[in-house]
Order: sequence, then C-alpha cells, then structure tokens
Amino acid sequence: MRITPLVVWTSSLEKPEDVKKAISADVQMTHCNQLVHDAIFIYAIAIHHLLKQPLQANRSQRAFELAIERSQKALGNFEDPKTKESVFKWLCQAKLMSEQADQGQELIDPQTFSCLQMIGWIKWCFILSFYFLLRH
Repeated sequence: MRITPLVVWTSSLEKPEDVKKAISADVQMTHCNQLVHDAIFIYAIAIHHLLKQPLQANRSQRAFELAIERSQKALGNFEDPKTKESVFKWLCQAKLMSEQADQGQELIDPQTFSCLQMIGWIKWCFILSFYFLLRH
C-alpha cells in the first residue's frame, strides 16, 4: 500500500489519536470514505506492532489481535450505514478465511468474496493483508 511510509513514520507517535489524525489527514486527499480511514488506521496499528516487536513469539497473531481490539474502539469502529461494512467485519472475514485454509477448505467462495468484481476497493487488499498475516 502507498501508505506504508507514513505508517513507518507514525510508529514513533505515542497516542493512537495522533496516529489516526496523521493517517486521516493523508488519506483524506484521495478518499473521503470514513471506512477507508479506519481501515488504514487499523492496518497501521498492526504494522506498528510488527515493527516494535521484531522478536516476539506469535507477533503476527498479536498484531491481528490488536487490530481486532482497536476495530471495536472509537478510532476504528465506523460502520457504513448503507452497507453495514466495518473494519471489524473485514477482520473477521480474514480470520474465517484463515481458519478455512487450516481445515483445507476452499479459500475463496465466489458467492461471498467478490474481489474480482470490485478490484479497486480497499476491502479486498485489507482482508487479504490480514489473511496472509494470520497465515504467517
């Protein structure tokens, strides 16, 4: 994602509110959708953990858990009133896909995972990023 340099820079900020403010200021230039702002903020929180904990056992799992926690708090819990989409739901989909892969099930169900229909929507990049984080 093009946001990665800013995510690295914001990893030095202490308060999540400051991280969200910096991320939203950048993202606002190209995306007015609040859900996109929240997704990138949650993505940043996960990367921050990975950067700060290079030797932690299960750090990928812990980064995912932090993303789940933060997606249920004020800075990351926006739910689109029309579509009912939320970052938390996207994270749950990534987890479900990972669990299905553990069981040898089909990774992508064409009925529920329409990434080929809406290629540019951040939802698919976000879900697949966390899917691969969990598979690490």
